[in-house]
Amino acid sequence: MKYFFLLLFFFSSIHSFSQKEPNRMVAGIPVNYSEDSVGTYTLPDPLLMQNGKLVKDAATWTKKRRPEIMQLYEENQFGKMPGKPSNLRFEVQEKGTLALNGKAMRKQVTIYFASDTVHKMDILIYLPVNTTKPTPLLLHIAFSANSNVIADSAIKESMMWSREGKRIKATEAVYPNKLNILPFIENGFGVATVYYGDIEPDF
Repeated sequence: MKYFFLLLFFFSSIHSFSQKEPNRMVAGIPVNYSEDSVGTYTLPDPLLMQNGKLVKDAATWTKKRRPEIMQLYEENQFGKMPGKPSNLRFEVQEKGTLALNGKAMRKQVTIYFASDTVHKMDILIYLPVNTTKPTPLLLHIAFSANSNVIADSAIKESMMWSREGKRIKATEAVYPNKLNILPFIENGFGVATVYYGDIEPDF
């Protein structure tokens, strides 16, 4: 057993020595990877309200302090959720078809964000068949079109953006990393996937 630990230490040492020092400058911005270079700071007290008073009961937390914290997240990290588009509409491409050897129900829906047919998103949904209660749904935001992400020949082929900013068929893009959703389905979870480029091409 002691030889096992010696070998483990030996290989982990080789790995640590072989790793290159990461760049300290990325796109002209200084980047820190060392914890000892972070500097000193004091985490704010989550129970201290912006007016300087402490939260002493559940009602104050729910009605005052929690909304303050949520507002901080909106303003400094995630941003505010936009309102519902006035022209939002749904076009069901596939209402429900057995898939994955009868273990899942496949649905395909196109969501239109505007009155035109350009601003849209294709969402692919798989739900477990053998369930009698509401199913939790995991949303996967993919780097490729739905037909490239999951190995299912019945998925509607959609368009993608190329690196040059042109719309191409999904079959023209190479995407080897298929998402294996069967373990989720077998454990009672639904899975939905969308192509992020449908929402924002991010050029």
